[in-house]
Amino acid sequence: MPNSHIIHQENAADSELINLERKLGYKFKNIHHLRVATTHSSYCNLENYERYEFLGDSIVNFVIGKYLFNTIKDVDEGALTKMRSALICGSSLCSIARNLDLGYYIRLAKGEIQNNGRTRDSILEDTVEAICAAIYLDSGSFETTEKVVLNIFKDQLNHKEAFRTGYRDPKTLLQEIVQELFKNKPNYVLVRTEGKSHNQTFFAECVINELNYRTPGVGKNKRKAEQEAASLMIRKLRSSDVLSQEQLDKVQHL
Repeated sequence: MPNSHIIHQENAADSELINLERKLGYKFKNIHHLRVATTHSSYCNLENYERYEFLGDSIVNFVIGKYLFNTIKDVDEGALTKMRSALICGSSLCSIARNLDLGYYIRLAKGEIQNNGRTRDSILEDTVEAICAAIYLDSGSFETTEKVVLNIFKDQLNHKEAFRTGYRDPKTLLQEIVQELFKNKPNYVLVRTEGKSHNQTFFAECVINELNYRTPGVGKNKRKAEQEAASLMIRKLRSSDVLSQEQLDKVQHL
């Protein structure tokens, strides 16, 4: 059975996807859609989640936007946009992925598994969006897809007021904390880029010199790579004894 504390060295069998269906609350007519949505490009160049993720990003944006429009009546469009961005940010998607034990089901090449691909934020968040697209493609029904998306986002939506008033993206939040601690800013280093110009992967590091801490980040652009590195840095700080209780409260959503 999946265990979120274990980095599995083998890819889950197709027959195990039934467990993921139960967690999603959706039974696929054609399980191939779910398998493609949980396949990383390192495992298969031709059929992987990248196109599904493109569609899923739009689906999630619309579903969460519609929900906020219908349930939050006292704010303008600018505030709604910020709330939506907070609710579907990378750390939020990763939280959903971990609740689903999604890393267990993703097909990865051996090298990607050894590089902790099952727990990498960028892979987890992309897979959540790809699965939302897979449900739409399989069901042919936006109403059905909307119900499943709202269900898997239910924990985030139950705390939407906290996102309205207290959310900061990882880079902004980390900068605030480092400024409080050291009167300084974290540094970001672009380590390298891989791939052709139209399909690049960016590798970055976040550095806090005062603590000699470094954390990696990977993303489809420099900003996403730096956000992932910042998120990992916050988790590193959270597990140390550096932060005050007030600062720990600020980072509880990451």
